Amino acid sequence: MDLSTLIKYLRKNIVLIVIVVLCCAILASVFKIITNYSNYRKEEENIQVLQTELDSLVARKDKLLKNKADYEKNELYMYIKPINSSSLKKYTAVYNIEKNVALLIAVVSDESLLTEVYKESGISVPFKVVDIFVDFTATVSYNTLTMHVYAKGADDLVMLKGIANKCFERAISTVNSTLGTGNITLLYETENLSGNTALADIQKTYNTSYTDIQKAISEADKQIAEKQTVIDEFNYDSYNKDVFLYTLLGIVLGMFLAYVLIVARLQLSSKLIDIEQIPGLNLFSVGKDINIIAEQALVPVIHACGKTTDPIGITGSENIEAVDIIAKYLKDNTDYDWRLLNNFFDSVDIAKSFLDCSGIILVEKYRSSQVKKVNRILEVCKNNNITVYGVIIVE
Repeated sequence: MDLSTLIKYLRKNIVLIVIVVLCCAILASVFKIITNYSNYRKEEENIQVLQTELDSLVARKDKLLKNKADYEKNELYMYIKPINSSSLKKYTAVYNIEKNVALLIAVVSDESLLTEVYKESGISVPFKVVDIFVDFTATVSYNTLTMHVYAKGADDLVMLKGIANKCFERAISTVNSTLGTGNITLLYETENLSGNTALADIQKTYNTSYTDIQKAISEADKQIAEKQTVIDEFNYDSYNKDVFLYTLLGIVLGMFLAYVLIVARLQLSSKLIDIEQIPGLNLFSVGKDINIIAEQALVPVIHACGKTTDPIGITGSENIEAVDIIAKYLKDNTDYDWRLLNNFFDSVDIAKSFLDCSGIILVEKYRSSQVKKVNRILEVCKNNNITVYGVIIVE
């Protein structure tokens, strides 16, 4: 089957093509819409679970933010946060205690004594810091007691030394009221830069906890954003991009199916256009109205015959009344030397006249039974160097 035959037959079946393509496109789009809705209903349950998880994350984040705010309001944390625990001002005083060193160190190290003196001092430094920065140690075997005072600066050192001295004086007074301490001698005192392990440990604990809270908040924000994005993007669009693509796919499949149906119909039809399918045979026109097909054939005939001045025969494999009308129309509208030969197989005279022509135009009925006869004509033309310009088919 040549391309021109297929195109002609496709044009005749344009309604069938449109119906098949539309049906396939509609079926494909409806299928995708139903599939999308089914998936939407399934995902809706997942979204509800996701929303519950999101609410839990938001509540957890709120709790973390509260913990963070508590840290930032914590007086002790805010005081020690900027302090360099490895480089503090330190005052050290070593005393010789004549007797009852163990009792004196027990009294002076009592937290209640420090609390009492701290309240009386009215300083703004947190008590926990004072408790860390003011410390007493003793070596009973040598009858010595050492006062340790730390501070972040010189002013604080003076203030904390005052608190330490008050604690020491009151402890001495308390012990003297019972067993006594004997003579107390200051062996030496010094100021230098030193680190404080207790402060460093507290800073590390606070900083680690604060950092963990910030990391937890960041992770919660990330998870909240991810889940919120999924929830925000969840919607049902009855006609989205996927449906459009499925519609296009349906159109393509519909065109293919229509092509298959038309080709099958063409091959199985009882009215086959076998003459049109003969290789190399040019179809000038085809139809039922003789006048119309004669007009339609005029320009193709001129193009095919060109500028030849040799005789051109008009013949066919059977007697057709339309041959006379077509031949007359071509004679009236062209300058070629036309020879009306009617049925190629009718007589010897026609056969002789046929051989005088340099080319012929066939006029045939719309019948597959004529193919063998047409092929015989083509064989004769080939053997005698006669050009077959083309065929006009009368339905």
